[in-house]
Amino acid sequence: MSVYKTSRSLNIKFGIVQGLMYACMGSFGGFIVALGLAKGYSQSSVSLALSLNMICTIAGNLFFGSLADRFDKNKQIFVFCMALSAVAQAGMVMSSFFPVYVLFYAMLGFFMGPVGALLDTWVLRGINFDIKTYGRIRSMGALGYGVMMLVAGILVNRYGYFTAMVVSDTLCITDLLFAAFLVKNITRAELFLADPSRKPETVSTASKHSNPIKELTKSGAYIGWVIMIFLIGLSMAPINSMKIVIMESVGGDVSSLGIDGFLGCSVQFVLLCASGLIAGISTKKREVIIAAMTGVSVVLCMFANSTIMVYGASIILYGLFSFVNPTTREIVKDNISYEHQTVAIGIADLSYGNISTVVAMLYAGTVSERFGLHTMIMMCFITVLVPIALALLSVLKDQIDNKHKHCCQTV
Repeated sequence: MSVYKTSRSLNIKFGIVQGLMYACMGSFGGFIVALGLAKGYSQSSVSLALSLNMICTIAGNLFFGSLADRFDKNKQIFVFCMALSAVAQAGMVMSSFFPVYVLFYAMLGFFMGPVGALLDTWVLRGINFDIKTYGRIRSMGALGYGVMMLVAGILVNRYGYFTAMVVSDTLCITDLLFAAFLVKNITRAELFLADPSRKPETVSTASKHSNPIKELTKSGAYIGWVIMIFLIGLSMAPINSMKIVIMESVGGDVSSLGIDGFLGCSVQFVLLCASGLIAGISTKKREVIIAAMTGVSVVLCMFANSTIMVYGASIILYGLFSFVNPTTREIVKDNISYEHQTVAIGIADLSYGNISTVVAMLYAGTVSERFGLHTMIMMCFITVLVPIALALLSVLKDQIDNKHKHCCQTV
């Protein structure tokens, strides 16, 4: 059956899966650092646990992404990972011993970390890589995350982290059951059936079993983009990870963190719905916009004296995702072959949100404790100057090349 014939119902189902998955993350994932601090662990200990979680997220993405690409089993692996994530979340809240907490946190990274890339590749194949449609579907994730951040912030303040975990696990189990029984997996054969003009990607056995990292490094456009978003992620990772500390320094609390997430996701929702318009901006110009937005957000946090300023910084960072996420999918679609797309999306997302966090959190908690929060944010500002300079130089180089080409044509 052609994917196009079922596109309307399939798009709605994908939107529900996205919404439930990110609602699950928003109702618990956004409060994990606050949970660790509430258990009495130091900032440096929580930072160390977070780094281990990120390392396991990287491992999980590479492992499950490779399996999904090799066997065309995104749906089945997604359901499996969601189930184990629910177990890990329950273990984190109920543990009272730091090593056990760290173990479940690492487990959560390994199984929850890959679900975004697994689902996005599944969705993109189901809609035949239509980025505009993808933006609308993905916006349901922003909506789910934002609403549940707001609700969970209130729940944590009134009833504690156990209640938030129960809500999160309920959403997680609902999502995996919905995906397992009501949404079809999209295979390579069905993708070709949806668009007969598309070349059937019958790769050789050697190509299928080749090292995905080696294959991805062959694309200069992909690698250049990954480096750029890694630097952007490195600039904002300490601020995102230590958001509760920043919020408390200006008089906020856990419920303020929920409002922060809700406001940011509301903006993200609107911008993701406008993915078609964003796609009309050249990649080079998008890089400048992304780098500049990050810089403004860091400056707001640096001089924040109220929760309003922190909210403003978060709105910018959440909006930033609406530029980075669809752009990554476009670059993967245009430059990476079918058999490595899940891994490619996973690595790009990791570079932006996880690998950069691992690097940043090796020093962020310690710097904040020893030299103060302002010093840590100042380091973020210094870091963001690098991608701003690279983005501007890239645009300048393109303009010089275009002028040179025009002069040669005139002569």
